[in-house]
Amino acid sequence: MRVELPVLVESQKVRDDTRAVWDGLFGSSFTASAVSDQGVASRVFRVRPLFFEGPVAQDRELGRAKSKLVGLLAKQLSTEAKAGNHREVVRYTFSPDLKLHQLKLRLDLRRQTLSARFPVAVFEHLARRLAFSPQLPELWFELCRGQQLEARAAEVYSEHFRKIERRDGEGELQLALQPFTRFQEVWLEYVEFNIDAAQDLRTRQDRFLALLGPAEKVEGATELARVGTCLDHLYPDGLRRFFDGEALVAELDRLLRGKERVPAMVLGPRLVGKTALVHEAVFQRVARRRSPFARKSNVWQLAPQRLISGMMYVGQWEERLLAILKTARRRDHVLYFDDVLGLYHAGLTSNSNLSVADVLKPYVERGDVRIVAEMTPEAWRVFRERDRGFADLFQVLPLEEPPPEDLLPLLLRVVRELERKHPCRFEIDVLPTVLELTRRYQRDLANPGKCAVVLEQLGRKHSGSIGREQVLEDFRGRTGLDGRFLNRYQCLKRREVVEDLRKSIVGQASAVDAMADVVMVAKARLNDPQKPLASMLFLGPTGVGKTQCAKTLARYLFGTEDRLLRFDMNEFVSADSAARLVGAFDRPDGLLTSAVRQQPFAVVLLDEIEKAHPNVFDLLLQIFGDARLSDALGRTVDFSNAIVILTSNLGTREAAAQVGFSGDRHLRHDVYLRAVRDFFRPELFNRLDRIIPFDALSREELGRIARKTLAEVFTREGFVRRHCMLELLPGAEDWVVDRGYEPSLGARAMKRAVEDHVVRPLAVEVAALPKDRPVVVSLRRRGDRLSPKAVALEEAERTPEAARPEATADLESVLRRARTALDRLDQEAVEHRPAGQLAVGAVRPEQELYFHYKEAIAEVRSEVEALRERLRTRWDRHDPPTIAPKQPDFARWRTLEWSKGHSRQVLKEALAAEDIHAYLAELIAQPGPEASTDAARDRLRSVCEWLAWLEAFRPAHGWKHQRALVLLRGLRESESERNALALELGRCGSRPVDLHDADGSDDRSGSFVLCTLLRSQRHGDTPAWWELLAEGPLRDRFRQDLDLTVMGFEGVRAEFILSQTAGTYLFADPHGRMQPVQVEVLPVENHAGYTGVLLEHLLKYDRMTAAAGEEPQGPTGPFSWSPVVALYAASPQSETVYRRVVDFRSGLRAVKQGSLDAWAAMIATLPLPIELRE
Repeated sequence: MRVELPVLVESQKVRDDTRAVWDGLFGSSFTASAVSDQGVASRVFRVRPLFFEGPVAQDRELGRAKSKLVGLLAKQLSTEAKAGNHREVVRYTFSPDLKLHQLKLRLDLRRQTLSARFPVAVFEHLARRLAFSPQLPELWFELCRGQQLEARAAEVYSEHFRKIERRDGEGELQLALQPFTRFQEVWLEYVEFNIDAAQDLRTRQDRFLALLGPAEKVEGATELARVGTCLDHLYPDGLRRFFDGEALVAELDRLLRGKERVPAMVLGPRLVGKTALVHEAVFQRVARRRSPFARKSNVWQLAPQRLISGMMYVGQWEERLLAILKTARRRDHVLYFDDVLGLYHAGLTSNSNLSVADVLKPYVERGDVRIVAEMTPEAWRVFRERDRGFADLFQVLPLEEPPPEDLLPLLLRVVRELERKHPCRFEIDVLPTVLELTRRYQRDLANPGKCAVVLEQLGRKHSGSIGREQVLEDFRGRTGLDGRFLNRYQCLKRREVVEDLRKSIVGQASAVDAMADVVMVAKARLNDPQKPLASMLFLGPTGVGKTQCAKTLARYLFGTEDRLLRFDMNEFVSADSAARLVGAFDRPDGLLTSAVRQQPFAVVLLDEIEKAHPNVFDLLLQIFGDARLSDALGRTVDFSNAIVILTSNLGTREAAAQVGFSGDRHLRHDVYLRAVRDFFRPELFNRLDRIIPFDALSREELGRIARKTLAEVFTREGFVRRHCMLELLPGAEDWVVDRGYEPSLGARAMKRAVEDHVVRPLAVEVAALPKDRPVVVSLRRRGDRLSPKAVALEEAERTPEAARPEATADLESVLRRARTALDRLDQEAVEHRPAGQLAVGAVRPEQELYFHYKEAIAEVRSEVEALRERLRTRWDRHDPPTIAPKQPDFARWRTLEWSKGHSRQVLKEALAAEDIHAYLAELIAQPGPEASTDAARDRLRSVCEWLAWLEAFRPAHGWKHQRALVLLRGLRESESERNALALELGRCGSRPVDLHDADGSDDRSGSFVLCTLLRSQRHGDTPAWWELLAEGPLRDRFRQDLDLTVMGFEGVRAEFILSQTAGTYLFADPHGRMQPVQVEVLPVENHAGYTGVLLEHLLKYDRMTAAAGEEPQGPTGPFSWSPVVALYAASPQSETVYRRVVDFRSGLRAVKQGSLDAWAAMIATLPLPIELRE
């Protein structure tokens, strides 16, 4: 039964590439392949029957969407017809003459006026003129004679939406209006298809018994639709076009329509256009008959494995295939196979050697069915070897790669076709770039297909203008190659390559140089295109870094260590080893060939090559010779974009026996080379590009490996989930090196020592700690053993004396107590006024500070009186303040929620979050309990801060300057965090202090605090901190063991004020890892210099770390980890810039995109005058 019905096509550009969004738009049946890979704009077509809500199909290509809908409709209506539900079938066949109008209507609703485009379908039925919108299928209206469609539609829809607005509210109204703004374009099309309307007359009992065995008759048309794809239904947009090949298309069409039913074989290299040729023939066949939905003479694409999928009992797939062949013969269908060799594997079982090819071959020999297939020349050769009689039945149509002069016009037509199908435009430099990259990096593929595939992917992924940068980025994503290799205009220096490689490789200078040479030759494009990028042999004892070099090269060239394809040759010692690597006909996917075919841009590592079977060496000859290897199915694998590395222990024993590991290096290398020459055949030896002997690792190099190994250990899940941070204390690293130093075993012995002496003891410590707090793991040498210690960091408690008045406090009472405090402080200032007369031009520093203090008291008193006056006159809280003192910007921070003196455990919540930066951003965005628009309370808080400041500088404490030494200590990888905190503290001062000044006799004036910054490394003219110490072993040890930043401060009450900053600061780096920085504040007496205080502190630390006993628990000694006082996060704008998010002692947190000011946080921790403490 032939069915024709109208369908509605809706089209929209979308950008979100998440499955949830698609399910919301189209339903859960949407296929993920229709989503743009990069989340950029792409057009999607949604198709459904006009008069029904379903079924629905969608795709980025209209032809495919319509084909999906036809399949769904045919299946649904055939099922209804077989069940005898003919009324439902008749409903779907309703197809009057329709016209779709796009009306731009203006609807006046109760609260808004809506202007939108409404698609309205109009048709005549039973002498009446009816209209409805497909977006509102339940609302139909009649057009009387003389009525205008636009006016009538506006009247009907206005009343409809007003009723929804009155009954359900604004929210439901917006949902009802959503369909009219979702899709950009809407139009009508018609589809035609055939259904099997024969009713199933079997009884219910018969159908039940049919489930118990194969008695049920297999319908060929049904099975064909289930396992095959009808190419006719993809017309027009779902079919690939074949340009400038009219003669080949005509010849193929002749074979497909001939009376003899001669099978056709399209033969050509990969991506030369074989599939496009078949699609073009289908395109022209459908265009001639003017309908893609015909009952006969369709082209069906079949895959061998699909033919046998879902089979449950013996003989079932044979019944399916026979039914399909009979249907194809009866309806004159063409069966299209793109994997002929797969027909010989499909159907084989342990109990049967009957394959799909065995069943198909007699039908082809008799000319019962039409067959078209495609193959590469290599696969054709295997096919003829496998079944010469079957292969000779095919009429071969050879398809050659177009000459260079014809390629560009072909690609221009491809570009124009893609611009027609996708919302994109290709720049003029796209084609030359694509040609250049595919010619160099896709040597095993043929044009025009390899260029057309790249262009099609670009058209699908990008909208708007597509240029050279988009091509390079797309190629980089597929190959993993860095942009410096793909872009010929970008320079690459050998020195930079060596530096990058040395970050991951310890020692082995010759290996690093050899790999750098490979990189530079590849960048300069001077490598032989008929050979791999490089073929190298790494020689040396175990544990010297041969595998590590291969991993590093893979990561540098291709972006990840996953591009290392490793094969242990001790697994390929049998005679069938070569077959396992390249495959056999019954096992076509060889381990080596399939791995390189899936990832041609890789480093291939053949470990311990001397243990492989000699047959494997024959494969290497072919790889090293022309960078090609064919598998059992004739598929050629290209090795020209791969680096092949062999590793071997050949000559290790001889070198150790003759010269020892400390002997002459050149003599040892000669021993290695002689062993290689004796082992390999000359033809294989001569094909190796580089033979690189590896040296045994020195003690210093093993120490560097120990540090790297320890750092890698702390990336394991157990440490990462607990936010563990490693601290190597003096002697720990040397102890690990002592235990792991085995020259004959290299780095493997070192890694084993780390596992035995570090990981296992730490597991006991760490497992006993809670997971909701950051942990600093300290490794310290205690005599002849290693002492690991894990310290969980806690939040610092809020300073009770620093608690500010609550937002609900009585303002009048607070202001009255503030006046009392000011009176007391003013009286103290008068009593402690510096002695002596004032002289013009000779004001002493303490006199200047006295007058500043008195002026500040007067300003705060004026602010208090102004607030009291405003309260009495019912002050308008939105008036601007009129008092002089500078007020902190309270809009940049808010307070945390506190209960009984404790915070709400922000640190624990941050560590428990999956994304710590997202949690902190959400915390900043939350309103605080004191966030208010009440300007009076903000000004009151400012008064409290000034009072705390005045209390800290009470005249009773004296007017003399104090000196303080601030030490910032972090882990070895936390230098940027230490620098950020040091710069923040350094903003408190404006003039440098000479830390070599020991007597403190120089009086200072001006700023409250003066400082200089001493970094752990030289930075311009700023000295390194260890240069304060005398030269000698002690200085060298401290320099090696401690990562410090030293700052000297001087000013009134400097030591007291800076003591508010002491504690541990946690930094969340851009990768979500925690980095602690510890701040210690040391007083510097007048009789002592900064150097003396620093040396005394370091010696105390040295005595503590040298003690044989256990370190006492808690922050009792120098550089002991104290509670966390503040939490920082990396700025979204820069990975090297940090902002203070939370200060735990003051209870402040940042808001919006601001950062807590360190100065303000420090002031907020100062105690209030006794009169204001609650």
